[in-house]
Amino acid sequence: MKQTRFYTTTIRTKAYYIILHIALILYICYAFISCSSDSSIEQPVSPTVEVESQSPTQTQKKDALYYVLASVDEARHASSMLSPKTQGIHSFTDYSVPLERSINYLKRKKSTDIGINVANLKITYGELLATAEELQQILPLLDTNPTLLVERFDWYKPIPTILFTGYYEPIINASRKKTEKYKYPIYSTPADMRVLQLGQFHPSLQGKRIIYRIENDTPVPYYTRKEIDSDNMLKNRGLEIAYGDSLVDIFFMQIQGSGQVRYTDGSKAYLLYASQTGREYVSLGSVMQKKGHLQAGEINMFTIREFFRQNPDKIEELLNTNPSYVFFREAQDGLFGSIGQKLTPWQSIAVDSKVIPYGGIGVIDVALLDSIQDLPQYAKQTRSISGLVFAQDTGGAIRGNRIDLFCGPGDVATQVAGFLAGRNPFWLLMKKPVEERNIL
Repeated sequence: MKQTRFYTTTIRTKAYYIILHIALILYICYAFISCSSDSSIEQPVSPTVEVESQSPTQTQKKDALYYVLASVDEARHASSMLSPKTQGIHSFTDYSVPLERSINYLKRKKSTDIGINVANLKITYGELLATAEELQQILPLLDTNPTLLVERFDWYKPIPTILFTGYYEPIINASRKKTEKYKYPIYSTPADMRVLQLGQFHPSLQGKRIIYRIENDTPVPYYTRKEIDSDNMLKNRGLEIAYGDSLVDIFFMQIQGSGQVRYTDGSKAYLLYASQTGREYVSLGSVMQKKGHLQAGEINMFTIREFFRQNPDKIEELLNTNPSYVFFREAQDGLFGSIGQKLTPWQSIAVDSKVIPYGGIGVIDVALLDSIQDLPQYAKQTRSISGLVFAQDTGGAIRGNRIDLFCGPGDVATQVAGFLAGRNPFWLLMKKPVEERNIL
């Protein structure tokens, strides 16, 4: 009995010290956020739905994102440029698939909950659902009358202009068993990786979290990429989903967040995002530029791969400069976005949901760089993608005024995603009240 009581007391003591350590971490985080002049925590703003001016108010930071209401002429011109064919579809009615997926998501949300509250624009999920259902109703009419988008919706333009990038669905070769060729493990989430949501301790920490593990009764950051891939800290734990034949391919699949695997037995599966270590994301391209391996202006996935092809001895060293690490789960269907719905190539976008709400519908007019040689057939003439898009995903690097366009699988999608980078117009559509509609 004494041994049991002593053992119980020891466990409680360890738990007490762990809680103390975590409390100290929370205190440091809170102090940092309170003192930082560049805090990412949202501050209370006036719940104004209307956009009042073309420039930021005195209370807004110079570089803070806000929305302006586009003029009728601007919206009408943009609507006239829309071409579903640039997204690989033939008609506005073909948007019905991703639109229905967004509606399914929005119907699960409480209508009075806030979708976004950015500077001078506050939108509820109920308003987002009403917008999506309005679009669903008029889709069959848009091929002959695209100006209905101007008549039925307000067009909100974010300032500064959105930075567009692309992501794709990588396809890699893999084996379920480790062999001499297939020797690089693809891991599922480790059981010892713990997540503490900080919002439960203080409202200003809402959306923040700490990812950690326990070592010698002390919470410490989870393993780095070097510790996982080079030091084999997860080896022999039964976490290996599969083994790839290229460490670089696995790295880029982690950057994309998910992908397909083609197994040696001929079968296929999806590897979907499961979790990540919470370590800081470090841009591999920036590191390679600083080390003099690549020059500014020539950094993209293809130049990075070519460098590694010529310098295989540098692969592990350079990949390990990015301590962030992604874990996967295997599935037979995919790819799914953050809203739990399947993604649609060229139409689904990944966003920062604090800026562009999940379930939101937008219009894009994205110019494609001359360096993109293998364009989708439907975008060769215009060298642009102009159409409707649906906010259905996010990513670790998608912050602020940035949109990541999902380009799908295949060589063309890979090239477009690899080269897509630039600031282009984006408008968020919101349903107009009936009394404010003008026949155009």
